[in-house]
Amino acid sequence: MYAIETIDVVKYYGKAKVLDNVSLKVYEGEIYGLLGPNGAGKSTLIEIILGLRSMDSGEIKIFGESITSRKFNKRIIGYVPQEHLLYDNLTGLDNIKYFAGLYGVKSTEFKKRLNTLKEFLGLDEELLKKDVSKMSGGQKRRIALATSLISNPKLVIMDEPTTGLDPNIRREFWHLITELNDKGITILLTTHYMEEADELCDRVSIINKGKILATGTPQELKKTYGGVESLIIKMRSKFIETAKTILEPYTPVVISEDSIRIQGLTERDIPEVRSKLEGAGIWVDGFEIRRPSLDDVFINLTGRRLESE
Repeated sequence: MYAIETIDVVKYYGKAKVLDNVSLKVYEGEIYGLLGPNGAGKSTLIEIILGLRSMDSGEIKIFGESITSRKFNKRIIGYVPQEHLLYDNLTGLDNIKYFAGLYGVKSTEFKKRLNTLKEFLGLDEELLKKDVSKMSGGQKRRIALATSLISNPKLVIMDEPTTGLDPNIRREFWHLITELNDKGITILLTTHYMEEADELCDRVSIINKGKILATGTPQELKKTYGGVESLIIKMRSKFIETAKTILEPYTPVVISEDSIRIQGLTERDIPEVRSKLEGAGIWVDGFEIRRPSLDDVFINLTGRRLESE
């Protein structure tokens, strides 16, 4: 069964078409990533799935039930927005209680679920008693995640969940996401971080300007759209121009003041390249094999880097 199925979803803001016949199939139990720049339509699609915005045409089903059906139960979805919805003047615990009330969680069940979340998310009493306004970014994300999980959802949707977090906290949050998925919860996350999508997601859809350009596992996308391996050659900057001339048959590209890239060469080509350069008196500081990345996938599909959007 599909946890989420969107069928030809279209959304306009005025005359601008922000979602262009978007069709996705998210399998139950997977981590599915929507990878694209700001303004690609990721958040708009999430808001439509959550019922926060209407679509102009198309259909969306959650675990086989249309979101427009009276039978559809929104409580099976947990939501972690990019900007947290916590109340700064309330404690972490009071925020969790408030959202539990919105979900209709009974007091006896709340205590059981809170104890489970305290252990899973590392929520100690000091943090729960602290006002949100006095929390760090990582602490706020943990409380926000707790509010989304207190209803015991089957599906959790995360919109840019690690934006603004420092790298160490981001990786801690990745670990929580993986553990959450290990418990059988389906996760849909949007991100503009290539590494995040590559590290976490079972499958990824590349979205740009409201269109889905490609879908597959990170490895499938890199194999199909990422291009070939490249050999990176590092040397002192004074040798770069001479080295470029010597290696002209390989179509070298200078990528920095001390590095040259040659596409299509692999590890077995290193001895030949080294011999040519050292024969001309150029000492190589190092070689690196650069394999296709999701960044390469995005460039090849759109003609630009994700970071430049």
